[in-house]
Amino acid sequence: MINNNFRCYDLAMELSNSTLEALPQSYAEQIIFEDTCKGFLEVAKETVHQTVSVIFEDPGVQELLVKLYHKEWCEAQVTEYVYLPEWCEAQVTEYVVETFRDYFIEIKMYIEERSFRRFDESCLEETVVIYVDHLLTQKNYIKEETIERMRLDEEVIMDFFREYITVSVSSVL
Repeated sequence: MINNNFRCYDLAMELSNSTLEALPQSYAEQIIFEDTCKGFLEVAKETVHQTVSVIFEDPGVQELLVKLYHKEWCEAQVTEYVYLPEWCEAQVTEYVVETFRDYFIEIKMYIEERSFRRFDESCLEETVVIYVDHLLTQKNYIKEETIERMRLDEEVIMDFFREYITVSVSSVL
């Protein structure tokens, strides 16, 4: 559906250009292709968004994300005698990233590059929103160990998304 709507957009733009060039100016002014073209883009964007939602609604992903910055792990002491909760042991973020990797490999096989970039950026955005939301929810329980684990999580997440998102100086400016 993603690919089809982008193709429809491209074809509608070609049709628009060739039709408007072929018609006399008085008739060309009366024809509006923009809404149709925008409609195809909107459907494609929504489909990308729904694909991202499927990943974040995966019960396995939700089960992992619930553990982020959870009070129980924030209260644990880092000693050899006390159980260290999963997030502090670096299991949560790494498992989330590996699940993303599985999804990304599958999805990349089926959607075009320009759609995949949008998909990837949307996944990154949703990941950041969820991590920040969980952090703010548990902000009263943050300790020194939490901050160090957050640094490691940032690195893991950045390494993963760097594989798929390339940022050039021109795209930032």
